[in-house]
Amino acid sequence: MLIVVSDFHLSEGRRPGSGKFARTEDFFFDDQLTRFLEYLQKQKPGGVHLVINGDFIDFLQVGITSSEIASSPSFCALDSHQKKYICRWGAKTDEAASTFKLEKVYEGHPVAFEALGNFLSRGNRITIIIGNHDIEFTWPKVQARFRELCAPKMAVMANGGRLDSSLEFAPWIYLDHDYKTYIEHGHQYESLNSFRYFLYPVLPRKKEEINLPFGSLFVRYLLNKVERINPFADNIRPSTKYVAWVFHNKPLEIWRLTKLIWQFAVSMAKIFKRSGNLSKYRPDDVDAFEKETNIRMADIAKSYRLSENVTSKDHPLQKIQQLHQRPFNDGRGRFAWQALFTNLDVMLFVLSALMAVIFVTSFLLNGSQTILIIAIVISIFSATAGDVFYKASSKINKSYLEAADNIGHILNENSIDAKYIVFGHTHAPEIAKLNNDRLYFNTGTWGGRF
Repeated sequence: MLIVVSDFHLSEGRRPGSGKFARTEDFFFDDQLTRFLEYLQKQKPGGVHLVINGDFIDFLQVGITSSEIASSPSFCALDSHQKKYICRWGAKTDEAASTFKLEKVYEGHPVAFEALGNFLSRGNRITIIIGNHDIEFTWPKVQARFRELCAPKMAVMANGGRLDSSLEFAPWIYLDHDYKTYIEHGHQYESLNSFRYFLYPVLPRKKEEINLPFGSLFVRYLLNKVERINPFADNIRPSTKYVAWVFHNKPLEIWRLTKLIWQFAVSMAKIFKRSGNLSKYRPDDVDAFEKETNIRMADIAKSYRLSENVTSKDHPLQKIQQLHQRPFNDGRGRFAWQALFTNLDVMLFVLSALMAVIFVTSFLLNGSQTILIIAIVISIFSATAGDVFYKASSKINKSYLEAADNIGHILNENSIDAKYIVFGHTHAPEIAKLNNDRLYFNTGTWGGRF
């Protein structure tokens, strides 16, 4: 039996000392997960294959305290400036820091990890597809530590098998020939969250760290701060909808939000300037990264009984990769232009509120009706224009359906029967009919979506 879920986003969970949930936590369903896995086990004992289609762990939202930095060997070699940076923005994405973050998630979600271990010990299987929020599963040591945390080394597998074969990680896709199902997280079809080299997602000149897309930087440097004001801010999709909600319901928070957005913009400018050379792909980098990507793609092709000649442009995996969106922050000119256009609605909403405050204050101080009229006109115009751009950005994104349809066509051209194309990522559960009687499924999320 094949079961697909996605986007649990386990983060820090309950803090060991207070028992309270971290403000960035989105998964409050450890007990429900336990009952869910027990139910699946009863339906087909030892015969369930659970595919977790990306973003199971949310490494981006795991914070690090100063006491944890002082006591952990993972950070002992850092200078005071680096430690201060981590306290403010979170640990980086190297293998040691990622492992530390995983252990912190385990401390906050022991029930969930125990449920996974029990599920595996009864002979069931789990495949974890890597998504954009748990890209740090790319590191072998993080995968190995996750296996240790899910099931003790002395756990006896019901079928006499090994944990390594029962718990697998899929770096990109999962293709099930028996169930005629193609599964992929889906973030590569959205430029904000896509990686240029998803199978080899490291920085060109600092390969011990991940080359994060803009969407991940947005979470780390802005959304995590916003959640200190409203812990459910990231459950409101798209993010512009949250800004509109604040504007209409809590206008006094506009100033705090504006301040955070400004700090985010400054941080992005500094990061972009400092890491420009680290993330820029030179011609020799492109050759090396494409070569490594092809090596990893060949391993994927072999595991699914596809041709291993992945350098051919006609190979199905190469064709699917061509459907991926170019990363939002791939190039300075593209980054600047798209950052302006994508956030125009937010800027207009904020401008509306600021102009209203400035001009109304001037009116109260000077008593000028002309200034008040100008304030009203500018505020109405900015709010209306912002609302127009907000509604345009809130329309259903058909790129996922188009990508799913194209994937089905590519697989069919290569005599691969895939009746079902499954994505996650959007947090919006969906079923849609594609061409040639194929079906598209989006598994949504267990967290709330407003």
